Amino acid sequence: MLTISLYVIIAALVAGMITSKLLERFHSYLRITKNEFIVGVISISCILVPATAWIGWKIAQENNLRFYENWNGWERSATRELIATQRDGPGHWTYDCDPYTVIVSYECGDSKHPQTCYRTETRYHQCPYTTYELNFDAGTTLGDYNVDSHRLPENPDQHRWRRSVPVPRYIQERAGVGEPARWKALRERLQRGEPAPVTTRNAYDNYILASEDTLFRKHSADIAEYAAKGLFPKLSRNLSGFINPQRCFIIGKVPNTNGWQRSLAYTNASLGDIQCDLYVIITNDPFISQDPDRYMLALQAYLLSSKYQGKDAIAKNAVVVLLGTRDDCSRVDYARAFTGMPRGNEALTLALNEHVAGLPFSYELLLGKPVSTAKSSQTNANDDSFLSQVTTRWQISVTNQAQREPGVIPRILKGQEVPGVRFKRISMSGKDGQGGYLYLKNDIRIDPSQERNIGIAAFFVSMLIWVLFAMCDGDSFFNELLRKMRSHIKG
Repeated sequence: MLTISLYVIIAALVAGMITSKLLERFHSYLRITKNEFIVGVISISCILVPATAWIGWKIAQENNLRFYENWNGWERSATRELIATQRDGPGHWTYDCDPYTVIVSYECGDSKHPQTCYRTETRYHQCPYTTYELNFDAGTTLGDYNVDSHRLPENPDQHRWRRSVPVPRYIQERAGVGEPARWKALRERLQRGEPAPVTTRNAYDNYILASEDTLFRKHSADIAEYAAKGLFPKLSRNLSGFINPQRCFIIGKVPNTNGWQRSLAYTNASLGDIQCDLYVIITNDPFISQDPDRYMLALQAYLLSSKYQGKDAIAKNAVVVLLGTRDDCSRVDYARAFTGMPRGNEALTLALNEHVAGLPFSYELLLGKPVSTAKSSQTNANDDSFLSQVTTRWQISVTNQAQREPGVIPRILKGQEVPGVRFKRISMSGKDGQGGYLYLKNDIRIDPSQERNIGIAAFFVSMLIWVLFAMCDGDSFFNELLRKMRSHIKG
């Protein structure tokens, strides 16, 4: 805070000197007098410095606290809205039609003899190209999103609103026709009762990752060595919206890579109800196999470091499982696990280590089948919205989404494999009664670049204040204020 205050004071003084010189050169009638400069420095030191330092500090601190975690779920619905079009109606793809004349007024006189005149102008109605347009939406357990809007029907010329006006090719290309490929694939999955997994990013406050001085930060002297050999996974960065982040990492040569990837996606969808996000690292690298614990410690320090991962460091709801196998990839030779929180799931990580090692090396056995099950239903009814007279909604939706035959790891995480052991989402602030890490907020520091940005902001605010001082004819006020201050000091 002291550094920020110093930056603000220096910025205010520099701004005052620059503003004074610029005003003397370009606006000689405006100037900052000696008295104005003294009072300005006092005002800025007493008001601007504390306010800017506090506000800047809070903004920087909140930014440093903000990290991101994955939330997982399932596709839920596919909706198609049919919008009946009409002239000057809700249609989006229209053309000028049916001209008509209106009388408009305009000023035709001059300042001494104002006069209003009238003229006729030709206006046009807007006619749609087709009798209806289509909106396509997708629903998930994490929220809904629009796939495409105002698409034209298949074979648009067969649905002309005015039979004599064809639909231009460029309009068809811009609007799109029929069902979008992505929405069609969604509809077909839901009709089969097999929704796909979805993931989105959610912001949260992580006091451990934001704090520099805490015993809960992981450290390892081996990070550079493993990184140089390319033995660390590369996490997905800066994703937004509905995403498919990389969470299955292969180090070495392992068969059925796509199967592992797909199975983990479906496994994570099934873990959405407990807000758990699973990462799996599979390796048959001999250098790692020499000392799995050494590698695991370095991996933990690497993935849980904001220095290396930025805002995408392993989140508090994450579980990372390392599966080690030999060249034949016939079984799991060793397993290691850790979570994104330093405490609260110790029994879980031990259970993963003990119950997974020695099992056959199969993604269907360990993670589960990359297939889902759900109950499907279809509706075809008028919409209840304001446009109920012209809009018809068709929807297919599913319920009871689940992974078909989940594997050993998700069963352990859900408490279905080892009695009394399951994943627990630990609260950072201690709302779950498990202590919490809110006290680490006092250890959060802001970096030099943020301090400089606060100084730059103070510089421009100070320049505005100095200009206001110069524009005010306030010498008498300032003189009186200084006189009272001197008399008070002497008294």
